Amino acid sequence: MNRKILPLIFLLLTACTNTTETIQQTPAGVEKVEGVTQRQTLEQVDIEKLKGNIKGSIFIKDFSVSDSSVRVQYVKDYKEFKIIDPNGKTTEENYIGYWNSGDQINKVLMGEPIRILKDLPRVNDVEMILPFQSSVYKVKWTKRDAEKYFDIDFEMLSKDQTGNLFEKEFIDKYVYDRVEREKFAALYIVKEPKEKLAPLKLSADEYIEAFNKVSGKYPEVFGNVTPNIITGPETKIFFLKVTDLIGLMGIIDGQEKLTEIRLVGITNEDQTSLSEVIVAQFFAISALDSSLSQGDVDQLLIELGMNDVKKLLEGTDKTVEKNGVAYHLVINRSDGIKLIARKAN
Repeated sequence: MNRKILPLIFLLLTACTNTTETIQQTPAGVEKVEGVTQRQTLEQVDIEKLKGNIKGSIFIKDFSVSDSSVRVQYVKDYKEFKIIDPNGKTTEENYIGYWNSGDQINKVLMGEPIRILKDLPRVNDVEMILPFQSSVYKVKWTKRDAEKYFDIDFEMLSKDQTGNLFEKEFIDKYVYDRVEREKFAALYIVKEPKEKLAPLKLSADEYIEAFNKVSGKYPEVFGNVTPNIITGPETKIFFLKVTDLIGLMGIIDGQEKLTEIRLVGITNEDQTSLSEVIVAQFFAISALDSSLSQGDVDQLLIELGMNDVKKLLEGTDKTVEKNGVAYHLVINRSDGIKLIARKAN
């Protein structure tokens, strides 16, 4: 099973302080900032160009740059957007649709801070804040942490004027990978207000042991799995790739108990790929609740709709409760096939 399946606010830089200066026009029409060299003024032009290249740039309320830090703040809602762009043609439907489509929030918060770190070599950390529909999503990266997590070299990326290396080594490899995106979101994107999840019965170690016990009955399928335990700023998870495009992860609380299991796969018309997802779901559910027989798990998957391929490919959003656990199945082009298990309310 190793086949691959699956008015904006601008704060300008000064030479040696973190304060913001105001651009003045000389009589000759040349921009001049007190204490700023010509090289720095040219850099400001690059910053403005970079800001325009950031995804969702028309919704940016504040793009602040200091000596070594960048802070990007998006508007909190459509009403605030119309204040900064009163004559724009973007409708409220466009605004909502943009952030609701294609897992866009996770894509932006995963990819755009890295773009900034690449294009502004002297910047060492980036913070992004993205409010949307009563929630606030935040991410903060240092250059060092980003290089370590993504296994990238900003010096090499910055030297590549074509941008092909950035697309290949980062965008294609991470941002456009549903499993990697889900993993990143669980670890690094802080959502406020935070959800308070009750713990499931098993610890991470107990769950992995149970998963291997179940899958071990079918060694020709996935074989024994060894997850990585990864700690983010405020979240700890176990993560493993069951296959190249199927990922299994669990959210771990401070008591080492699991609060959530997520299994993420792909959506396409490849029957083999879909079968692998279904088998992985079967193992994931069986490991979580050993009291369920094979027939019970099969019936649960049928109730979720996994037996109807045509409807699956059209998309679904359904929850089924069993033995105190809520199994939530989401299928669409942005999320792929995502099964989320949490303790039922």
